[in-house]
Order: sequence, then C-alpha cells, then structure tokens
Amino acid sequence: MIIREIENEDIDEYVKLNLSEVENWQKITEEGLIETPWEKLSALERWQQGGWWVDRELAELHLQILHEVNGGVIIVEEEESKKIIGSLDYVFDEDHRGMIAHIIWMIIDPSERRKGIGGQLLDELKEKCKERGAKFIDVQFEDERSEGLYLKNGFTLREKLFRVELSFFDFEEEEEEEEYEETNILWEESKTLKWEEVPEFEGMQYIIGYYYPAKYEWVKASYVEKREEIMDRVGLSSPKGRMTLEETTKQIAIFGREAHLWITSLEEKKHEEAVEAYLEYSFLERDTIIANVNEKMLKLLKKKGFKTKAEEAEILTFDL
Repeated sequence: MIIREIENEDIDEYVKLNLSEVENWQKITEEGLIETPWEKLSALERWQQGGWWVDRELAELHLQILHEVNGGVIIVEEEESKKIIGSLDYVFDEDHRGMIAHIIWMIIDPSERRKGIGGQLLDELKEKCKERGAKFIDVQFEDERSEGLYLKNGFTLREKLFRVELSFFDFEEEEEEEEYEETNILWEESKTLKWEEVPEFEGMQYIIGYYYPAKYEWVKASYVEKREEIMDRVGLSSPKGRMTLEETTKQIAIFGREAHLWITSLEEKKHEEAVEAYLEYSFLERDTIIANVNEKMLKLLKKKGFKTKAEEAEILTFDL
C-alpha cells in the first residue's frame, strides 16, 4: 500500500471510493423515489445523496477549495491495482489555540475496514501537523463507527454542538408549509456584495454555521455560484453580503434555510450584537432557519426568545 497526497489523475478513483458510501441511488420523480443507477443521475441528485465526493466536477471543485485553504486529501492506494481504498480530507486553519488541522471527511472502502487503514491515515495527518506546527486536530465525526476509530486513536471530546432549527412559533403547533423566496435584501444601510468585493479574510471568527474551520467555510461559500452552475441551479442561491455594526465587521451568507455568520471581534458583547443582526437578516422572508451552534450560542438564541429543535453532535480533538 502507498500513502500519499491525491493528484488530479486520482479523481476518478477518489469518486469511486466515495460511491461505496451510498447503498442505493435514487431519483426523485412525480411517482416518488425510484432506484436509479448513479450514471443516470444529475450532479445535483448525486450531491444530494452523497455530497461533493460522488461527482467528478464537484470533486474537482472540492479539491480546489481545499488547496486554497492549505488543505488536501491523503489517500491510501493499492500499489499494483492503483485502487484507492481510503482517503482523508483535511484543512489547516488558526483559532484561539493557534494552528489546527481539521478533518473534513474520511472514508475507508467497506471491504478494507478493520485493517488499520484509518489509523494510518490519521498517523499521516499527524506528521503533516508536526511539519506545519499544528498542535491540534479537530473532527466532527459522522457516526458511532467513526467515533470509535477516533477515540481509539487518542481523540477526546472538545465541544458539544447543536444543529438547531430556529423559529418564533411553537413547533408543537400545526403550521402550514409556506413557500419562501430567497432574499436579495440586506439592511438598507448595508450593501449587497459579490464575494470578490468582500474584504480579505483576516482573523474572522465563525460563530454560526457548520463548524468546519472559519476560513474553509468562508472560501467554500465564495464558490457557491460555481457549485450551482455545475448542478444546473444557477440563481437559486441568494447573494452574500457584508454588514457593519459599530467597528465590528460581520459577514453573513444565506443558502436556502442555512445561514452563516463570521465576526472579527472576540468580545462577548459584540457577539450578541452580531447575532441580533444575523437574526434580523435571516428571518426577512423565512419562518425558520437552520444553524449549527455551540452550547453557549444556543443559550443566547433561547434568551432572544426563539423556539428551538436541536440535534446534538460533538467535536473531538487530538492534542499533539
């Protein structure tokens, strides 16, 4: 077996590996879900069921984003067949702890599991951390199986996360579903910006979103239009915007019901002010929004009077 960084010529094998994660591919039709071969699905249908990794064009875009944020993909390859039997997608970023690595995605071929391949991928990432001076590796694991792998390899719980649905109405009450339109509006005193017009990412803290590293999500958001073009959904994602409150700059991005908030200040008071701006913008034309938050932010949202439905998740960390 060979362990190395992925190269462009590996993308087809990389996609094949990730196809193994989905048991049955389906197409949405007027008659309902119909089992359909992967080859006959659109990029959008593939992405909805398997993410960035199961379509060649989307996988290429994913690798481009990783490289822009000092990341990459470590692969385990069979020497003779050149088949990729494991991969680990990672990025490097900085937070209050200094330089960190974050695992975006790891997958092992189902037929090769329980053979130590996951541990080898993690060991290779640890070596990269030593080279770059990173002291921590973070990961939000997918399921109990992957949690066991990380715990076995020395990871410990760092933080609890909550994927919450926020609303002003009571979730117990019956509510009619209403269609909503993506908004192009920011506050009147603010300007809607294209991403190339937004100030450079510098010291931004990511306080509401997916809880991947701040810069990775920032750069990924800048490629939404390209992603939508690949999936033939141009115009369905709302634009990004910039807001300024006192001397604190916030960047807010909305994609469907998902909303994200970055902020330059670490002051708790500034966070609360930023959250209020975020909520006012997020609910302009929506009954509910979805966000990933930590426990502290969840309490703040409840304090603001929001009803919440929350699914709990965890971030594990490895201390080098």
